[in-house]
This record gives sequence, C-alpha cells and structure tokens, in this order.
Amino acid sequence: MRRKGPVPFKIVFIYSLILLLFFNICTFVIVDRIIEPMLMKVAKIEVKSIATDAINGAIEKNREKIDINKLIVRHSQGDGKNSPISFNPSVYQEFLTGLTKDIHEEIGKKTNHFSEANDDEKELKVYYIPLGAATGNTIFANTGPKIPIEMMLAGTVESQLKTNTKSEGINNVWLEILVELNVDIQVIIPSLTSEEPMKTTVKIGDYFFPGEVPEYYSGNGSGNSPVISYPSNDESNQ
Repeated sequence: MRRKGPVPFKIVFIYSLILLLFFNICTFVIVDRIIEPMLMKVAKIEVKSIATDAINGAIEKNREKIDINKLIVRHSQGDGKNSPISFNPSVYQEFLTGLTKDIHEEIGKKTNHFSEANDDEKELKVYYIPLGAATGNTIFANTGPKIPIEMMLAGTVESQLKTNTKSEGINNVWLEILVELNVDIQVIIPSLTSEEPMKTTVKIGDYFFPGEVPEYYSGNGSGNSPVISYPSNDESNQ
C-alpha cells in the first residue's frame, strides 16, 4: 500500500489562515455584541459615580458662598406689606456661573490631577476598569487588562434655581431654595461612545416668611404659597 506524503505547506498555510480568520471574526462578534455593551454599562456606572461626587463637591463649595438674604429680594408695597418677592439677578447669575465653573474643575479633579493637566488634558480625562468587571462576577471583577474609559462634559452644564414652599404654623412659610442641574457626560471606551444624561436637584438654603404669606411677584395676589419671580435672560446678563 502506497503511503501518502506530507500535506503541502501551501495547503496547510491556506487552511491555517482560514481558521485564524474565522476565529478573529468570532472574537470580533463576541466583543462587539456581548463584551462591549457590558463594558459600557460598567463604564456608565463608574462615570456616573465620579460625576456625582464632583457635582456634589461643587455644590457644597458654592453653597457656602451664597447669602440667601441677598439672593431673595422682598419688594415693599404702598400698604407697607412686603408681599412681592424675586431673585436678585446679580447674585443669581454669580452663583450659577461659579457653580458651573466648579463642576468642570471638580470633574477634572475626580478623573485626573486637574492642576497638573494641560489645556487638552483638562477637556478629556481617562479612567480605567478591569476587563473582568464586564463579567458581573465579583471573583473576576478585578482581573484582566485595564480598559481605558474617557469621560468629558458633552455640551454645557444647565443650571437653574427653583423653589419649594412648606407651611409652618399659621401663615408662616419656609421657602426652600433648590438648584437643579442637567449635565451630559460623554463616556468613551475603545470603539464605542455613549452619552449619559444626569439630572440632580439639591437644596442650597431656606428663607422664612413670618406672618402673612407673600404673594407671587407678578401674580394674582390670591394669598397662596409664594412662587418666586425668576430673573429674565436680560436681567441675568446685566
């Protein structure tokens, strides 16, 4: 019986190349459809935690600076009552401008050493998570190569002051001053980008109205809980 000779190298090479290509395609599909979405989910959780700490730090820093008594303006009427109320436009704008600036800086500090970063590095910060975190298993959470996560503010930080009223006794009202923030964080992992919107509302102070409840600054004077008048865009920019 005649023995067959070895398989020609050319055929072995072609088959090996086909197998390698097949495994590469399978790996790409697995990474694209399974691992990357899981990594993005983990990345969003990590980034949201970092951004939340940064935002809270900025709010706390600016809350110490604002004087609620200067922010709230009570307008005397002819009958001697201090009924109408509004925000002081300059104090209002100064607070929101400082808060926005500090949010940018705090996010930079949370993801890198902001003071040591150049202008380009301040715009884009890098964080890392282990590849094993995508498995969802605590045993492998800290294993595998570190995957870079880049995060940056997408667009501007939208901020505004709002109010909430609480009755206290007879005809006494506590006016809660709240800051509402809307921030879009861009989360980037290799070959995948997504935006994570964040919205938070935090109380920055209170204002007490004793006795008769003040009416809406430009309202109907019905005697309901006060609704504060917000500065217009023209007033805020003065």
